[in-house]
Amino acid sequence: MKAIKLFLFTNLILFCHLAQAQVKTNFNNETLISTQGRFTKEYKTQIDFELPSKNIDDLLEKEKNEIAKSSETKPFQLAVPIPIDLDIAKFANWTYDKEYAYGKFTMKLNGALSASINFDKFYLPKGTEMYVYNENGNMITGPVTENENNANNIWGSWVYRGQFLTVEVKTPSSTKKLLLLHSNNIAYGYKEVYKIKVGGFGNSGACNINVLCPLGNGWEPERNSVALILDANGQYWCSGSMIMNTCNINRPFFLTANHCFNPPGLPQQNVSAWRFTFQAWSATCTPSQNSDGVIYNGSTLRATWTNSDFCLVELNNTPPTNSGINYAGWTRSTIPSLNATGIHHPSGDVMKISRAANPIAISSIAGYPANHHWQVTWTQGVTEGGSSGSPLFDQDHRAIGQLTGGPSICGGSALRDYYGRFDLSWNGGGTNATRLSNWLDPGNTGLMTTNTTNVSNLPTTITPTASVVGYYTVNSGTTQTSIANDTYQQIYVPRSSAVTISFFITTNNFPTYNWSYDNITASGLQFSANFTAPANGYSSITKNVYLDANTGCGVLRRTYTFNINSLGWSFRVATSPNPTSDKLNISITKIDEKTGKKIIERAYEKQKNNVGKTVFSIYSISTNQLMKQWVYSDADLMNYSLDVKELKHGMYVFKMERDGQSVTSKVLVR
Repeated sequence: MKAIKLFLFTNLILFCHLAQAQVKTNFNNETLISTQGRFTKEYKTQIDFELPSKNIDDLLEKEKNEIAKSSETKPFQLAVPIPIDLDIAKFANWTYDKEYAYGKFTMKLNGALSASINFDKFYLPKGTEMYVYNENGNMITGPVTENENNANNIWGSWVYRGQFLTVEVKTPSSTKKLLLLHSNNIAYGYKEVYKIKVGGFGNSGACNINVLCPLGNGWEPERNSVALILDANGQYWCSGSMIMNTCNINRPFFLTANHCFNPPGLPQQNVSAWRFTFQAWSATCTPSQNSDGVIYNGSTLRATWTNSDFCLVELNNTPPTNSGINYAGWTRSTIPSLNATGIHHPSGDVMKISRAANPIAISSIAGYPANHHWQVTWTQGVTEGGSSGSPLFDQDHRAIGQLTGGPSICGGSALRDYYGRFDLSWNGGGTNATRLSNWLDPGNTGLMTTNTTNVSNLPTTITPTASVVGYYTVNSGTTQTSIANDTYQQIYVPRSSAVTISFFITTNNFPTYNWSYDNITASGLQFSANFTAPANGYSSITKNVYLDANTGCGVLRRTYTFNINSLGWSFRVATSPNPTSDKLNISITKIDEKTGKKIIERAYEKQKNNVGKTVFSIYSISTNQLMKQWVYSDADLMNYSLDVKELKHGMYVFKMERDGQSVTSKVLVR
């Protein structure tokens, strides 16, 4: 065990995000899967659950009419959610070998153009692998492992082409009963979101420009911050981006549009079931096929404000340093940028890039307060449904807003769009739940800009710069024993001893320090904690002393752990000759307090009980003045010879201190 453990904790729940779960979806799987499944087992059935077909023309017409009735901005809808009550863990086809259970469950959504599934009860035992795929497995997600387990016990798949969807599991037979795979919703896709048969790219207009085209040169860092969002029901798509903080730590904030969180005509969304796919772009400028997407499941709502149409969430999982993901830099400038660039997923398509070569302007959009948006007029590319929430970057590659909407369309005459202003979102509605500043600048640094940064350059903890020294004393003694700075501290003291542990902060750059132990708190650069050792010998208590340093980006906690042991032995000290004229021989015997017998220590006991030094002192019997002292660092020696010939003739007090104990006697020198 280490004496110093570093944790960051704060009302922001800063380090609930230490997990680094991510799942790959292969949109172009060339190894097709037969009815024997991903694990090539003899399953009994091919289709285990069917939904009747829906009239896709009616669904499209219904959506068209709803859009015509309202001018409010809505996200891109691709499916309708179908409520179900399906215990896949129970009703899957199961087969077994000596170690594992293999389950496969295939659903057919008759006539659907795409499908996704959502689990409201989800738990994978350790050692489990799960795959989700469409017909023949040309689109497949996995392996999904226990790393995807979460406090909400929910999980959702991505969107797969076609009307078939299979969930296949390999799990240890011994823990199969712990498996939870219950679905309350499946999404029936009624739009052709994948044009080509294998993975491919979607249905956006031909004027949209792949992000790997020449227009995207130099925008590699920013494109690695952008993701496509699938909502909790698998019903619609939005875009958004990871967003930088002033603490320069890997904290996964993600910025998108409020209307993606609170879509008109639909219930407020459960962001804990949102899915985020990063790095989903065509590998070439000419549309070819989608790259394998990196998917993160789940987020937590942090702030949202209708007026500038922003929504800030925090991913439930922190991107690992090798993920390639970046955090987009931003600026709070109120000056319109000279040009602008948007990166987004129109109609859920592979990532695209749009360019406005002219200055943007402060403007207004229907349904929002005046002058809360930037107006952009595109010179290359446009945006579409599915682009909502995507970032707009200025000429310095810093985010200045997120997309609300606009009339731009391929071949249209009005090529303008509107983005909620980042500078207004900063203070938002004046509360932590309605502004960005509390989350992106918790230390209130006042920074106006940040730069796009790769996660590999961002730590997940704040490194402390304070230096702490300490010591402990026993029974108000004068002997000071240093406290090791990075080892678990064992303290051996006599039974019922009063132990005082003192700390001193010698160098620091944090504003405030707070100490706590046993529900006692104090602040400052110096601190003492008082404990009482157990009354019984060979007993121990473990105590923690906490040092909380306010960093401005949260609170850094150091934990000092002490194991206070009551000695189960005492010392007998024999001095000879007594009286003496030159040499005083010391013989130390350790006595077991339970049996009264001499303890003969073995090697490992010597190592365990060697807790410090042995100190011999001689004091004047009349004035209590220290006359001579010997200090030995080897506290396991039992025999010593002390030179006392320099002492004047007379009676003295002899004192031995060792292992927190002291023994005194009288010595005559003549």
